[in-house]
This record gives sequence, structure tokens and C-alpha cells, in this order.
Amino acid sequence: MGTSAYTRERLEEAAQGARTLSEALGRLGVDPGSSTRRYVMGRMKRLGVNTSHFEREGVKWNREILQAAVSASTNMCEVLRHLGLEVVGGHHTHISRRIRAYGIDISHFRVPTQRGKPWRPRTPEGLLVEQPTDRARRIPSDRLKWAMTASGLPERCALWRYGSGLARASSPP
Repeated sequence: MGTSAYTRERLEEAAQGARTLSEALGRLGVDPGSSTRRYVMGRMKRLGVNTSHFEREGVKWNREILQAAVSASTNMCEVLRHLGLEVVGGHHTHISRRIRAYGIDISHFRVPTQRGKPWRPRTPEGLLVEQPTDRARRIPSDRLKWAMTASGLPERCALWRYGSGLARASSPP
């Protein structure tokens, strides 16, 4: 078994100034798309060559790009538009996680509004209110159950009478 052409010194020299594995491979004269890629990376690990500074390849949204977008925006939707992305849940989640991972400050973001009123997270007390029948909005059952449990109420309709089934709301007392 012969010695490898990829000595520790040669690998360290290639990795030292490279941002990515592909860049280090280019310095070694290796095609980044070849099967030698895996071998060289494994050899770097075995020999203890520092590769912790390598950026993930294909990362489009690095710290600088996201910092510029966040600085120019007042909310996450504006960040997405600044990046040229559709304002949809998947993009919102992905970019929000990247911003959080980089520790980018978003304290200047404004409070979100809904129809001109500040948006506030729902509270159990805010959900468990009697609504006018002509303008009642539907509240999903999982939210109602959550609100009832959080308020210490039994998960039961207020019209329910013990042992007699449903009360007849329209019948006279």
C-alpha cells in the first residue's frame, strides 16, 4: 500500500484559506464533483485538519445577506420580499430559523397588525366569550379545548345537563 498524495501539510495548506470544501479541493487540483471528494474529506478528518471554518455549500442565505435584509425591513414579510421570496409559511419558517441561528437582531421589527389593530396572541379568556349569533366567528375545536383546559373548565358544552342529555334551549322553562 503506497503513501497518499494528500499529506497532512498539503491538506492543511489547502483548507487554511478556503471557505468551502470545494474551494479546498480546487486548490488541490481535484474536481469537486469527483468521487475523490469523499476520500479527501475523510482524510482531512482522520489527520485532524481543521475544517470547522468551512461553510455549508449551496447556502444561499448567509449572515451578510440576511443582516442586510433584516436591517432594511420592519417585519419578517418585508425580509422575505427583500430576498425576492414569496411570503409563504415555508419561506417564513426557514428564513426565521436562519436569522435566529445567526443571532441577527430583530428588535426593531414592528408589532404585527391584523386589519389595523395590533395582533395579540389568543388567551383562553379571549376565546371563551359568548358571540353575537349574527356575527359569530368559528373557533377551531382544538383551540376551544385548549382554552377550556387552560381555564380549568370541563370540555363540555354549556348547554349540557347532567343525566338528561342536551338541554332544549328553545323550550320554555
